Amino acid sequence: MEEEDPTPTYSSTKRKPVFRRDRHLQSALHNGEITYMFENWQNTSGLKKEHILLKRDTKGVCYLPSDQFIHWALLHVSKKPEDMRLARELSKHIKVANDATNLGCTDFCGVSVPSLPSSGPELLRQVYVMKVTLGRITEKITFSEQHVKSYNFFGCKAKCYGNLHVIWPSDQFAYIITHRHFLAVRDCINAWFSALAYSYACCRKSAGYNLYTEVANVIYSVLHDISMYKDKAYDILKCWQPLVIATILKDIEGDPHFYNSLKDIIIQYPHSLLLKIATRKISNTIDVHLAFELTGLTKCFGHPEVVMGASIATWVEKGTVLKPGLGVIAEEIRRAFVLEFSRNFYKQKRKWPNLKLGPNADPLVKQCCEGGYWGEDPGEPWSTAMFSDIQFDETMEFDYQIYTADLLADKSIIPSLEHWPYEYDGQAHRTNHGFFPTVPPRESNNVIMQYIGREEVNVKNIIQTVSEKKIPKSWKVTVGVAKEREMKKTKARFFGKLTLEMRLFQVATENNIKNVFKFIPHQTMTKSEDDLFKHLLRISESSSQDEGGHVFMAMDFSSWCTSFRFEGVTPLFEELDRLLGVTDVMAYTQIFPLESTLLFQDRFHPPKQGPDGYPLNGPRATLEGMRMTRHSYIKWFQETLLDLCTQAGITLKLEETWVSSSLLECGREFFFKGAQVSSSLKRISRISSEANQTIPSFNSDIAGIYSTGMSSAQKDHTPIPSFWATVLEASIAAHERFPELSRYPPEYISCLLSVPRTLGGWPITLFANFATRSIQDPLTTALHLVRTFLSSPRHRQHMVRIASTRMKTTDPTMLIKDPQSLPLVLPRQPENYLKSKIAEGLPSIIKNKELTPLFSPQMEENKQRLIGDLMTIRPCNPKLMSKLMTLSNVGKQEALVNKFSSTRSIQNVACRE
Repeated sequence: MEEEDPTPTYSSTKRKPVFRRDRHLQSALHNGEITYMFENWQNTSGLKKEHILLKRDTKGVCYLPSDQFIHWALLHVSKKPEDMRLARELSKHIKVANDATNLGCTDFCGVSVPSLPSSGPELLRQVYVMKVTLGRITEKITFSEQHVKSYNFFGCKAKCYGNLHVIWPSDQFAYIITHRHFLAVRDCINAWFSALAYSYACCRKSAGYNLYTEVANVIYSVLHDISMYKDKAYDILKCWQPLVIATILKDIEGDPHFYNSLKDIIIQYPHSLLLKIATRKISNTIDVHLAFELTGLTKCFGHPEVVMGASIATWVEKGTVLKPGLGVIAEEIRRAFVLEFSRNFYKQKRKWPNLKLGPNADPLVKQCCEGGYWGEDPGEPWSTAMFSDIQFDETMEFDYQIYTADLLADKSIIPSLEHWPYEYDGQAHRTNHGFFPTVPPRESNNVIMQYIGREEVNVKNIIQTVSEKKIPKSWKVTVGVAKEREMKKTKARFFGKLTLEMRLFQVATENNIKNVFKFIPHQTMTKSEDDLFKHLLRISESSSQDEGGHVFMAMDFSSWCTSFRFEGVTPLFEELDRLLGVTDVMAYTQIFPLESTLLFQDRFHPPKQGPDGYPLNGPRATLEGMRMTRHSYIKWFQETLLDLCTQAGITLKLEETWVSSSLLECGREFFFKGAQVSSSLKRISRISSEANQTIPSFNSDIAGIYSTGMSSAQKDHTPIPSFWATVLEASIAAHERFPELSRYPPEYISCLLSVPRTLGGWPITLFANFATRSIQDPLTTALHLVRTFLSSPRHRQHMVRIASTRMKTTDPTMLIKDPQSLPLVLPRQPENYLKSKIAEGLPSIIKNKELTPLFSPQMEENKQRLIGDLMTIRPCNPKLMSKLMTLSNVGKQEALVNKFSSTRSIQNVACRE
């Protein structure tokens, strides 16, 4: 519990702009601003302040292309000699990880863990130096009020100009890059270190192999390929996992078909060391698991700079081409859905769904439906043709309930079509088209701000508007934003931003499709993660060599979303409308993209604004809208599927389809002969990636490190390596944030990283949580670990200093909120201070009628009254009281503040208010 007194005082200061807010890459790399700057190099009026300053400081310099920066940077930093002073720091961090892991494991299961050599191998030390150096540079230049900021990039002069960086490899040459390019390099180095640290902790994970050596070899191999093939190295990385699959099928199952389809990449890059790793001989199960685990490093080496013009052209070409003659397959899809839904609805409900039987309805189906029984012979299944004159009648009720978590899954929207100029740079519009665009008053593009800022958000009214075909033009807009970490340079993938109304429409229709899918048993979209894992494990245990075993087939479709056509799926969606008792609602999901203005976000290349204020058709805006949306038996199945897909206008890449009797892939997870392949190496490589939306504090960073470490442990055979690597990362982060910790011995730091928030420490996660999905009593577990540390002579004196905290008198609020906590006297945490300021500022900006009562002035009084009422319950049941508090308006308010507090828009507005 936090000590509120003495109340801290904060002086009011004038707000200044903050530059380079991102610490972690969350956007695609592209050079739109750089291209714009050079296009207007001689036109000073078209340049921004940072462009003019950059031009002044780089006279006489030869500019190097930004798309080659990541390659150069990775090679440059990897050649730097080891800094012995920083390397010695790593030795201390390893000792901390050894201590915390050993005592944590001893406390949990009574088994000690051998300590790893604290010196660490050479590459781990070298990458640690890179990681720390880049971390300190990032700390220096991000969240800065200085528009221009200088730094040293591993011996090269470097300088920030707003969102642009200039790095001079020499006096004559300079890279001009965006802040995202810099963050991409930092992400790569962080991923290398985390992967090396994890593999160092479990080097004997695969019998006959040293995992650390294997990871190091991958890093060296990719660096070699980058130096030789530059951007083409990403083509090699993209084919790594498919080549591993192909090699397994060739060597284990004797099927070279898939391998032969990928031979071109091997021939094209004959000197690639990574391809040699990908195609080395696979002899046994251990080889399979190791090969797959190593592919988790695929995205640890950056990704290419997106060519926006080519990517948009490719996307529009695929999405807008007409595909005639879809009527036949569309009717076949509709009939198949009616048959499959009816069959499974009867299995679950023991009755037929409501149907409209036409005059030409099949007599047998009609007889069964009217008689209330299912007359299908398992040996002679019904055909779809029997349902050609049968339609659904209302059977299920359309659910208008929107869960806030689903709505807020998207952080960004566009307020309306009229607000499209805010997606681009106004000065760039003036420069390119001769005038500044006319714009309405600015509104937040944050979905939470829009949600709380409206008096009423009525989903039923929105659905009714769609059903009546009265959709205003302001709703008809979609903004395509390039996704990050994609390997295709000229074929970027885009996600769409919608208006709040159409986002609500999307969530509502998706939720209702989920309800329908409960009667389609062959899909996995509605399964929980646990159910899906058990399902995959169960079918993976079966082999085609056994009688009745499974054959696993992985198929790849080309541009699945952009291949759907209104003409091909509208009959199916009209059937969904009839099933749910609505009109032209589900069907509109395929019409909306055709009616929308489609914008592509490239800030410095805006489309021209027309006289009516809307964008004119051009390279970044299209008004046509987008189109969404070994056995002979196996060969027959593939050919039949190919034929059906061709009729539906969907391209099936049959040459990239592979079939296996032992290997199963689903959701980027692999199962081999009934065992899941560990993906912990892939997950641990993201442990140092901070989220940009969280409150930028050490608590957020340390919590993020442990959260990623936990997810890695869940995908591993043992939690020990993931926990060890997590503590190592946490120790490094703590020393970087609090340099004075360098004066303390490793034993003190290991104690510090073993006291959780429950006992007044940092928001860390104990070894017990890594070992099990959840622990019933975190307080007792934490106290038990403290006792274990106290029993260690080396740690006792330090744990006594750290774990000894003053306790307040009984705190009923804390007892109710968290029955397994202690009322400790602790200083106020920065996150909680910010949350309190947000709670104070929110009432002035909330207009939503549903949320206004939760932030009324009487809420604090209501809270105290509720606490008093709960404490009178006899017998006292803290868990029941906690649940009642959570479900009350007080609990809902606190939950909303917690959710909103991580959003920058609300942090800025609420705290200002």
